[in-house]
Amino acid sequence: MLQEGLHALLANDSAVQTIVGVPRTDGRDGVFPVTIPKNAPLPAMVYARIAGHENDTLDGRGDLRITRFQISCYATDTSTASGYDLAAALTAAAKDAILGFHGTLPDADATEVDDIVLILELETYDAVSKNFQSLFDVEVWFRNAS
Repeated sequence: MLQEGLHALLANDSAVQTIVGVPRTDGRDGVFPVTIPKNAPLPAMVYARIAGHENDTLDGRGDLRITRFQISCYATDTSTASGYDLAAALTAAAKDAILGFHGTLPDADATEVDDIVLILELETYDAVSKNFQSLFDVEVWFRNAS
């Protein structure tokens, strides 16, 4: 499954692991689908599929798919680093891990990816939680698993 492969690309990247603090106190890899579990330590990252479509051909349904993911990186101020800097560094590491990727994803379906391209970037701050968020959207161009 595409999400499984994207998770593996992000979670197994050494720069991402360094920033999220692998091994972590919660025993997880710091990369989560859709939402961060309650009480999970920051910094952490969330990926979510937010759009997608198929490209039909004159012969019918084609095998090329385009799916858009939003990858959000969260951090808070620590005694040694600003939350803004941590969120920005995690975003940079995540982008380095996936942008331009083409090949077979490390997932059960061995999904063939043609390209992963950057669509947009955004930085925000939540005054209530005092968390910084740096996010970016990517499009993943891939072939339907056979």
